[in-house]
Amino acid sequence: PWLPPRTLRRGTEAEVNASDALARVRLEAVRGAFKRAWGAYRKHAWGMDEIKPISNKSHDWLHLGATMIDCLDNLWIFGLKAEFDEAKEWVATKLSFSRAVGISMFETVIRIIGG
Repeated sequence: PWLPPRTLRRGTEAEVNASDALARVRLEAVRGAFKRAWGAYRKHAWGMDEIKPISNKSHDWLHLGATMIDCLDNLWIFGLKAEFDEAKEWVATKLSFSRAVGISMFETVIRIIGG
């Protein structure tokens, strides 16, 4: 093999507990930042593609609710089930691919289809 074998050392119980506690603190910090950003999107740009974070203005260039679709998996992973259900309802009832506008194929594929 081109890399030497690595021996993994299992930490002591105290080290593992400290690591787990730090991971939980970090998780809550990330969840809190996400909830804050989602709240701003919900308030200022609901159903639009993006929110501009400084001006709190929306930008709707794909007309597909790109941020909402991008966030569905995060809402689920973070356990924000009510927010997920609300976004899912928007996707089920408001998302439309019938608008005849020039769109970015790349952005549509990575954010909407592959999102």
